[in-house]
Amino acid sequence: ASLKILQLLAKRYRDRSCVTGIAVCNEPCGVIPGNTLMSYYSKAVDTIRKAGMPESRVAVVLPIFQRPEGEEAFIAKWSKMTQGRHRNVCFDVHCYHCFENQFHGKTFAEQLRAVEENSAMFERYPMVAGEWALCLGRATWCTCGNMDEEAVISVFGAQQMEAFRNASHGSFFWNWKEDPEDKEWNYQVAQEMGLLKRSALVLPNWDHTGEDPLEEVLHPSPEDPVVYYGEKIYLRVFHGMYMDVQGRQVDCSWADKGLWQEFSFCETSGESQKSNGRRPVRHRDIVRLQGHNKHFLAVPSDAATKGQPVFATRKKSGTEIEFEVIMDSPVLKHRGKVYFFSRQTATMLDADDEADGIFARWADFGDWQAMTVEKPPEMQRPVNLSALLRPRRRVKGPRGSKDSPVRQAGNDAEDAMEATEDATSKRKADVLDE
Repeated sequence: ASLKILQLLAKRYRDRSCVTGIAVCNEPCGVIPGNTLMSYYSKAVDTIRKAGMPESRVAVVLPIFQRPEGEEAFIAKWSKMTQGRHRNVCFDVHCYHCFENQFHGKTFAEQLRAVEENSAMFERYPMVAGEWALCLGRATWCTCGNMDEEAVISVFGAQQMEAFRNASHGSFFWNWKEDPEDKEWNYQVAQEMGLLKRSALVLPNWDHTGEDPLEEVLHPSPEDPVVYYGEKIYLRVFHGMYMDVQGRQVDCSWADKGLWQEFSFCETSGESQKSNGRRPVRHRDIVRLQGHNKHFLAVPSDAATKGQPVFATRKKSGTEIEFEVIMDSPVLKHRGKVYFFSRQTATMLDADDEADGIFARWADFGDWQAMTVEKPPEMQRPVNLSALLRPRRRVKGPRGSKDSPVRQAGNDAEDAMEATEDATSKRKADVLDE
């Protein structure tokens, strides 16, 4: 039935010179198998061409937004399946940075790096950014230093527009008009406010080893970035919320750094007797985590077997309130990522976006178990973008061909994904072996 509708539309508008593209559908469901969707797309292209819309004038748009295998893997499979038979087709991606845990958990620096990755993708393939907006996920607003809302949005907008210059088939802002209060979704209001007029930043080079230098620029450290026992810290989980304590309940309910989110590292009772002066938190230290109400995080004995949540207790000693700190660096610093290994259950603390509470269910080093430690905002230095504002001469890359995807690029995408998985596995193994 949908092919008949495409045929009807193609015949109706085939002689209209203003029609330069036709999309076969919008945001197909992610559960549709890739091969099934590709087969449909191939039939749809044939249907449109036979109905009188020639490849010399009309592009056929194939949506690949939110494909579970990823955009580049989908394009690689399509290229292998069709062998370049279809001409003047392009792939439609929707560049939203505010949905799902993937983008709610990204820092501001990570959001800009995601735009940078999109830019590289646009250079490699024939593509259109069929929808994009200025809205950002939760963690962005806690990792942008002292920048105000309009500055953050305008920087983000500039990076996106720079990336879209590489899109062979252009880009479309969603939406032309919306509630005036929703400036992130209202093109006219965003334009009037000057949110789309900033020049793009020149992001620092990064080879994806160690911490991204852009993090220090956008979410600066205090003069002393080291995290010490007894000082106030905040713990951000993978979906952009911060751990909090209310009475005996431990959760991660808000993307705030308020009183309820305040924690501090405490030495175990034996170590505190030996320690003299200020002591930094180190890899493999045994610690206690104390909330703002002076209660300590405690892991119940059946946390791993029955999934009972972590709670806060007045008790000051015992293995249930002791955790081993595991991290990649010898000393914990602002923005450091850590894992808390419970000495009670031999499992890691973890967060869950679909259940209330903090848990200790598995001995894994995954996204759910990773906690980012941050020092108080009032201690951090102000953001200084001057180093990223130097003028540059833009060298145009080879924009994605309007005819067909580059097959080698598809192969490179598969190799890159395998290399990333191998590097992640090695890092986890190294941490366990230390």
